[in-house]
Amino acid sequence: MLANLRNGDYAGRIFVIHPSAEEVQGLPAYRSAADLPAAPDAALICIPSEAVEQTMRDCAAAGVKGAIILTAGFGEEGEAGKAAQARLRQIASDAGMRFSGPNSLGCISAVHGFNATFSGYLMDNRPKRGHVGIITQSGALGTHVMGRAFELGLGVSHGVFCGNEGDLEASDFISAMVDDPETHLICAALETCNDGPKLRDALMKAARADKPVFICKVGRSETGAQAAMSHTGRMAGNDAAYSAVFAACGALRCTSIEEMLEYALVTSIAGRPANDNVAILTISGGAGIIAADAAEDAGLATPPVKAETGARIAEIFPLSIGVNPIDATANVGVQIAKAGDLMEALAQDGQYGAIQLYFSFVGQGTRIEVFSERMIEVKRRYPDLCVVLSTFLYDTYRPGLHGVGIADVLDPDRAIRAIAGARRSRVLQEATRTAEAGAPALPAGAFAGGDELAAKAFLAEAGLRGPAEVLCRSADEAVAAAERIGWPVVAKIVSADLPHKTEIGGVVLNLRDEGALRAAHDAILCRAKAAKPDARIAGVAVIEQVEGGVEMIVGGSQDPVFGPMVMVGMGGTAAELLHDVALSPAPVSSETARAMILSTKSSALLTGWRGGPKMDIGALAEAVSIVSHLVADPKFNVAEIDINPFRLRQDGGLVLDALIAPRSTGD
Repeated sequence: MLANLRNGDYAGRIFVIHPSAEEVQGLPAYRSAADLPAAPDAALICIPSEAVEQTMRDCAAAGVKGAIILTAGFGEEGEAGKAAQARLRQIASDAGMRFSGPNSLGCISAVHGFNATFSGYLMDNRPKRGHVGIITQSGALGTHVMGRAFELGLGVSHGVFCGNEGDLEASDFISAMVDDPETHLICAALETCNDGPKLRDALMKAARADKPVFICKVGRSETGAQAAMSHTGRMAGNDAAYSAVFAACGALRCTSIEEMLEYALVTSIAGRPANDNVAILTISGGAGIIAADAAEDAGLATPPVKAETGARIAEIFPLSIGVNPIDATANVGVQIAKAGDLMEALAQDGQYGAIQLYFSFVGQGTRIEVFSERMIEVKRRYPDLCVVLSTFLYDTYRPGLHGVGIADVLDPDRAIRAIAGARRSRVLQEATRTAEAGAPALPAGAFAGGDELAAKAFLAEAGLRGPAEVLCRSADEAVAAAERIGWPVVAKIVSADLPHKTEIGGVVLNLRDEGALRAAHDAILCRAKAAKPDARIAGVAVIEQVEGGVEMIVGGSQDPVFGPMVMVGMGGTAAELLHDVALSPAPVSSETARAMILSTKSSALLTGWRGGPKMDIGALAEAVSIVSHLVADPKFNVAEIDINPFRLRQDGGLVLDALIAPRSTGD
């Protein structure tokens, strides 16, 4: 670690503390922090774990305000290690001190020539100075990320490898990099999150500062999902909550480290495309098809060139095929300067935010110098155009191309996805910075608990009403209620102990006369008692039968990491089968709720699918917003809400079934 620190360009003073040596690597050694002639800015601690606590106390007493603890043997080592890590945090807190680690690889700053890591790779390879901040929680993975960044030619501002996050977390470093003028975008490889609200705040801060954040969050399994009472808890799952929070905060989730770094490469070098249109210029028809397919999958458009552009392309190189993708064929290799002319024609077309160039082995061919010079010349005339080159490229030519804003990503489909990532980061940031808030009308008091009828009554106070409904305690009462409501009716068991009624035969539809209702009433009670003999049964509800519309689900719950979340999607008995839902941190405005609804596949059924009726999406959006506020604000005493189905119609919507779980003490 000391060798790494000394071999960089760090201009600050370095003190060595060692229990017995007089000199280490040519520097005088002090016995403890108390012996230092001045208080350092930071302590880099890489000593046996049993000595770390006393060292932290010594540093605190000497006025050190920051530490990086590389030593392992703490929170990752069981209960004793966790207790020791907690003691480190208390020592630091008492002294107004902050630290990264323990069990950390350290950190590196290309901006300051500061390499405080024990990485052998980083000893031999210095990062290219640039504007991309890198954060990982894993040290070995951090070295891997830095190594791939170096190979890609990615310019780095700082790299932080958080370790156990005994004090400072990834979110703290995201926030710090937002404040750092040398960092323009951030890459973060995360395994977990200890403080969801803090991470949300850091990501929102980045969005407001217009600094894109690309995140590779590992661990997409459902292991962390809460199997709660409502559909919301079971269907969302913890990983879905991460994705929802990232999207809501303008961060872009990537599927791999490679994808994250390629997104960062294109964004930092080629820039964020001004629109979704991409032009594809290739020397291979197959590569053009691959790129076009990738563009469609990524949500980019490949409109044909304008007529005058097509004429210009034919004039420049008559062997060119197509209108986008444009296949210049391998023949252009013998007149490689023509490739620059073709690129310029596409730039002059004016409708494209990005151009993707596939040139196979030209980047390592005998004409690479001519090719590179011509591309650089054209790009300088169109500095705002996002240009990404796919070719096997000699390393010596990469700095010149990168210097004018031409990024290189080897495979055409990955190049297109990286362009889409750069574009999406722009769209997400803009949407997040302009997101509006607004609370709907809400109940005056808290939810006091109870069964379905109590839940519906509470929701009705917020303006979410259901069809006419009467709780009946006998078949005679049920018949009388049906006569008042009007046939046909629905009969449903009412019990706080039987939340999912359909599965036990607790709901009977389309009851059109007295005989059918009496039979259904008795059968429902028998099935309920058979399913759960000790269930508390309030009675049987007789409900107006609602025809038409589309069954949706609206739910809210408390995620263990991020807190209140809201969900909307296709409802009814197929809700868990189809799993077509949109999730967002709560609360949300009706405008945001509308965007959630339209992001689901089932939204096609609401907007006139195959000539069908258009449903009142505004009413559904209002319901989603109301539910989001009820779960977000503790004063309403709501842990979870499950409205399934919410029958959306052409004019308004109705709550057909609802469950609410109150918060437990301490929530």
